[in-house]
Amino acid sequence: MRYTQTHAVVRGCLFLAFSFLTFTNISAQMTAAEVFYEKGRSAQADEDPHYAVGRYTLAIQENPALIDAYRARSEAYQAIGKSNLAIEDLTHVIHSNPKDVRALEFRAHIYFTLGQLDRALFDYENVLKLHTSPEAYLNVGLVKLATDAPDAAIADFRMALSLRPDFVPALCSMADAFSAKGLDYTNPAFSYYDKALALDPSNIIALRNRGKLHLCLNQLENAAADFLKISAQTEDAETLVFLASCYRKQNRILESQYSIDRALALDPNNPDAYFEGGMTEAAAGNLRKALTYMYVARGYEPTHPDYLMECGKIEMRVDKPFMAVRSFNMYTEEAGENAEVDMLREECYLAMEQQNFRAIQPAQQPVSRAAEPMRAFSADVFED
Repeated sequence: MRYTQTHAVVRGCLFLAFSFLTFTNISAQMTAAEVFYEKGRSAQADEDPHYAVGRYTLAIQENPALIDAYRARSEAYQAIGKSNLAIEDLTHVIHSNPKDVRALEFRAHIYFTLGQLDRALFDYENVLKLHTSPEAYLNVGLVKLATDAPDAAIADFRMALSLRPDFVPALCSMADAFSAKGLDYTNPAFSYYDKALALDPSNIIALRNRGKLHLCLNQLENAAADFLKISAQTEDAETLVFLASCYRKQNRILESQYSIDRALALDPNNPDAYFEGGMTEAAAGNLRKALTYMYVARGYEPTHPDYLMECGKIEMRVDKPFMAVRSFNMYTEEAGENAEVDMLREECYLAMEQQNFRAIQPAQQPVSRAAEPMRAFSADVFED
């Protein structure tokens, strides 16, 4: 009997010890996961997303049920450009809780930046169902606007403004939507831009988009005024390019050239800056420099219709009809038939006949290496 009681006591002690060790081990695992998670958050706060990804991964390995680690790792993945992995982590979070608004919003944002608009719209509409807010209506409307559905977008922006009449992003987006509808809707577009700027006079988005609309309508003084207001706050290449375009159309060539130089100093890989530089130099009569700018722009975006058309026009002016025909042919392949391009091409054929050209060689695509854009044209372009 004594042996049996002793044996039972020993077995009981062993069981308690095993249970204690098991509990301690689990607690240690959870603690390790939390430690790795906090290290990831610290790394992310210190703008070191690569290290943060590693810490979050270790946290998940220690505790696969730690949903916050997946959410945080998705942010770090997005910060280092790994959008697909970010989506995978967010999808895991959403599967664990389909009503997680933050995860749905972030995944929708990533889909939107990737151009996957149907998926972005699906997630944003789910967010709207879960949480009605001006921001939710705004996001749904922005996706619809990006899908060339301005009327549907306007309806969503109206809902956002019904909830918050002074919601500046919705006012700006409403103006953008009316602007997208065409020249017949410029008055309501300007009205909403003005309302947004009355509430926030330094709003760069409203200033830039209102300036672009003024520029489209050839209201050059108003356009330049808006772009100069932005430049007074911050200097960026995009605004300087628009400002250069205003100056060029006003025949203020030196100011346009100066704006282009500043734009390229800020962003040496900006194709629009090279294009506008080409337009400015062509207006100044510096055709060789203009064509150099144009070829650099085409090196970045070989099939951009505007680049092809304007480049072809300059090629005609430097008496290179054969090269102009190449540019116009590429324009037609990219953008379809155009009466102006057809007329210019016929002029080139006449000039080629006068120069005894007998055949047209296949078009040669310009090199599209951003690192070496000057290779987009050869040294014999300007040889007589």
